[in-house]
Amino acid sequence: MKNRNRIVQLFIVTLLFFGCQTEEVVKDTVEENTTSIEDLQEVFVADTESYKEVALLLGKVMMDSEIRAEIDQKLNEVDSFGELASLSYLLGVEHGLMKNEIDVFALRSATSKSNENALLKAISSELQRNSSDYSNTLPSYERLYKGGIGSKSDILQELAVLLASKEMQIYLPYDDTIISGKTNSDDFYITFDPVVYVEENEAFKYVQTKTEKQDYTLQSIGMVDNDFLDNNPVYVIGPIDDCDIIGRTCDYVDLFPIGDEDDDTPPSYTGGPKLLTYNVNHSDIEEKDIISTRFSGFRFHDKDWLGFGATRQKFVLKRGSGSYAISSNGIITASLSAFDVGSKFRIRAKGVKKGWWYDVDHSFDDDWNMSENEQAFAIFTKHRFSTEASKELTIKGGIALKGGKATPVAEATSANKLVITVGGAKFRANMQLSRRQVLSTIVGKGLTNETRGDGTNWNSKNMGVFNFYLKHYYTNL
Repeated sequence: MKNRNRIVQLFIVTLLFFGCQTEEVVKDTVEENTTSIEDLQEVFVADTESYKEVALLLGKVMMDSEIRAEIDQKLNEVDSFGELASLSYLLGVEHGLMKNEIDVFALRSATSKSNENALLKAISSELQRNSSDYSNTLPSYERLYKGGIGSKSDILQELAVLLASKEMQIYLPYDDTIISGKTNSDDFYITFDPVVYVEENEAFKYVQTKTEKQDYTLQSIGMVDNDFLDNNPVYVIGPIDDCDIIGRTCDYVDLFPIGDEDDDTPPSYTGGPKLLTYNVNHSDIEEKDIISTRFSGFRFHDKDWLGFGATRQKFVLKRGSGSYAISSNGIITASLSAFDVGSKFRIRAKGVKKGWWYDVDHSFDDDWNMSENEQAFAIFTKHRFSTEASKELTIKGGIALKGGKATPVAEATSANKLVITVGGAKFRANMQLSRRQVLSTIVGKGLTNETRGDGTNWNSKNMGVFNFYLKHYYTNL
């Protein structure tokens, strides 16, 4: 029985290779609510300005090499890649911590959490000198210094809470081949999360000067891309993902390049199922027998879909398939459906850049019948403040009348159109997966000239910058 998850909006048009044509429209639940363009624009402008001003604020205080060294140290304390930490953790504030920071934070001494925090003191001094530079998005700070709320210690405490309430993070994706002392140079850069999906954003360089009034100056270096972030010490200021804060709603599954537990392994059956470790002719597998196909692993071989400064690649995989019937006068009807392959996934950007493989085990099709001649596979990447994305996919069936009976056949006899719409996403790539092709390329390099080995050299298939492999279990009934 096929495992049907929550589906996106579907439109179905059935086109017959023979006989007359029919058209049917089916509407189902849209994957998620989408926001109007007007609302997106309002939020976009406010958030972008906020991240930019905090980035400039931090950039100024980080001209102190000791402050910058402390930030780098804390990035390594809480992140296995030494590139990501919350502003709350840097300031010693419990609110707004990421999940992975909570235990480490609890071990730190009380004096290191607030009043003795060098970064916080430096930020406070900068705000007192140049508060007007940050008035658009940080108006609350002015009252800290003019409202007489208490001692200097009280001011620092409230300032830390105000900054932590922004729930921001600092990200340093500088390539780890030079991670040892990676920001020892006096030169560094600062930029900010542009909120929406873009491939470039403005960055700033802080350069020491010899003027009497200040010992640094700010220079915009124009637009930079992810390649620049990977090859230069650039700090990126942006929002923390809800999935990284404890107690927040998160419908993504985090994957790691060390394997993943099975989610719904095919049930046992006397006499099967048998893992196919060799290529087969799909016409040799009868309709009554079962081919259970598993989505077993993937990697990205390029970072083109990340978006500027993204710490993670988020994506969803969709499969389109059909079930078929044929009338006594040869008219084929198709019922089309879209299925989620696994869950919504998140992986660290580092894994995308390095091309790491992620081994998973999710159902693709529990019973890929011969009549399901050709299925469609598509990938959508998810991004904040993106509108909905749609893609028309082609599904093919194989069924014919033989001796007056409806009979599955190895050849395609009908073609069908399926439109999938996903909210908050960008469509990236799709491919047709014929039963004939996937079973004849289970192992070996094939057209992609690549395999994924775990004792067996599974054929790696390519969909845009996304590579994946399938495993197939055969049950002889």
